[in-house]
Amino acid sequence: MAKSAIFKPSLFGLKHSNRDFTQKETWGKNQFNSSFPASLCAYLDGKGLKNVYLKLDENLKIQLAELSTQEL
Repeated sequence: MAKSAIFKPSLFGLKHSNRDFTQKETWGKNQFNSSFPASLCAYLDGKGLKNVYLKLDENLKIQLAELSTQEL
């Protein structure tokens, strides 16, 4: 009988993190809110996609743009 692989909880692309994603506290608001954006950027970059970037023009109207993870 083959032993099934056990995967540790993690976020995409965060292999060298100071966060231990096996701990419940790591998934709390303050820690997750800083880890998730980095993981999302790594995922988008891995798929060859750009990040959506919102900015304000001179009239304070929202403008949509794209920004690569390297540019970010």
